[in-house]
Amino acid sequence: MKETKPYDLPKEGPKNIVSEPMAEYQSMSSLQLEADKARLIRAIVNIDSKLVFDKVKQRLRDILNLREEVVVEPEPDSKEYIMTGLKEAFLEMKEVKAGRSQSRPAEELLKELMEERDGEDD
Repeated sequence: MKETKPYDLPKEGPKNIVSEPMAEYQSMSSLQLEADKARLIRAIVNIDSKLVFDKVKQRLRDILNLREEVVVEPEPDSKEYIMTGLKEAFLEMKEVKAGRSQSRPAEELLKELMEERDGEDD
């Protein structure tokens, strides 16, 4: 026979009293919820159609009352684009100097770029 374990009840009063079977049921409910969420995530990940994906995304945003984040990227030859790139480069350089990030030697980068260029010529 299964040995029982002591179950401490809160001292706040009857509104917080939960029987052991009820506590077990609630933990099973949360396990079921997690399993359902995992199945939903897998279903979304397996969507191959852009049209279906956009419909699912819009419906989910409607249900959760989420605003769609609109990211407007500047034109590649605009001053704003160049300034943004420089700002990111300086921030990255600052992270490397502070020791929070690692860089690689310029020779390694140049070698990789030349290999990519040579690979495109073939």
